[in-house]
Amino acid sequence: MTSAASPHLTGGLDTLVICGRVDADRAELTPRGELVHGCADILARTLAGLPATVTRVDLDMAGVHFMDTAGLQFLDVLADHGRQRSLTVTATNWNGQPRRILELAGLDTTDPLT
Repeated sequence: MTSAASPHLTGGLDTLVICGRVDADRAELTPRGELVHGCADILARTLAGLPATVTRVDLDMAGVHFMDTAGLQFLDVLADHGRQRSLTVTATNWNGQPRRILELAGLDTTDPLT
């Protein structure tokens, strides 16, 4: 499973790519690239494509090297998805500049969804 940004949303092809796999009731997603305008739409499409049997969604954010305020919207989409479907959702392994944005926003840098 792979979702990528379209050029008209972000100004550049593949600004964010979300790869992943589903193992039983758990989806493991690995975003790579930048969390900028359009990234929340990419995540929403990826989440909508998950099987109904998924009860947990874990994002490994280690491959995200840049984030602006659109990254906070990305987190809102993920949290909303979890609440609406009563799923456990996590976003872990933040580093570099995206981690600093989380710090400035006053969010938990281990998992900002907690």
